[in-house]
Amino acid sequence: MKKKQIYENRFSLIELLVVIAVISILAGLLLPALSSSKLRAQTIKCQGNLSQISKLLASYTVNSGGLYAPASGAPKWGEPEGWMNLITEDQSSKNSYRCPIEKGDAEFSYALNCHEIFMKTGTFGSWRDSDFSKSATGPSKIVIVEESNNSSFAKDDSDKDNYSQNCASFSVGSGFAALNHASCIPMLYVDGHADTPKKFDTSTMTYFTDIMSAYYEL
Repeated sequence: MKKKQIYENRFSLIELLVVIAVISILAGLLLPALSSSKLRAQTIKCQGNLSQISKLLASYTVNSGGLYAPASGAPKWGEPEGWMNLITEDQSSKNSYRCPIEKGDAEFSYALNCHEIFMKTGTFGSWRDSDFSKSATGPSKIVIVEESNNSSFAKDDSDKDNYSQNCASFSVGSGFAALNHASCIPMLYVDGHADTPKKFDTSTMTYFTDIMSAYYEL
């Protein structure tokens, strides 16, 4: 009697296959959603990094009479030049400059917008608070820092910047498809807000103080 009861409680092969199929279907439905949620969380963390950078930029600017930290060549972390090194108050904050899902071997993921300064002066130079306060485009639309894993940078370059057009994240030569977030680029604006645009919208963002354009030869 007990043997018969045991046999009756067992799954048949067909029932087992049905259960496996159902689990596979549920997994197929749930995993993309979980993956998307994880990516979104990582993107939010990346925006958090940019918000922290915004505070450091603002602090440096206040303490330097309205001058923003200038870009430089390709200094390593801890050297006395380069915008990241200049605004950093604590060398242990290095992780704030690296995207949480950086796919390359780069130690740093963010680049300073200094294209207009370079075009005007031929050097990296410094932005001034007054450049933004009297700008035609407005502080809320001027990109100041953007994520970039452009292959033209050395992996230990702690001074990424877009002094040339093909260093900007949305430019053809920047390898947009290889960026960490695939379909968007985290960006920080002069007024301190950050977002993740999927394309360069010239009605809402610019690298320049006088024209709403992605690239404009001054």
